[in-house]
Amino acid sequence: MPGDQLPSERHDIELRRISFGYGDLPVLLDVSMFMPFRSFTALVGPSAEKIRPVCTIVEKTA
Repeated sequence: MPGDQLPSERHDIELRRISFGYGDLPVLLDVSMFMPFRSFTALVGPSAEKIRPVCTIVEKTA
């Protein structure tokens, strides 16, 4: 597919009730989010430590 053409399917990303932690340290608790196809989503937080798990989960499931 040439770079100027887009696929005809939509690929939204939805996370439902995600929890994650390092050992006994919870980092994410019951997080849900929806990222529509072709949208921009910013993850903002006090440290990359709390944002990185969301990026990793999305990357592994995409």
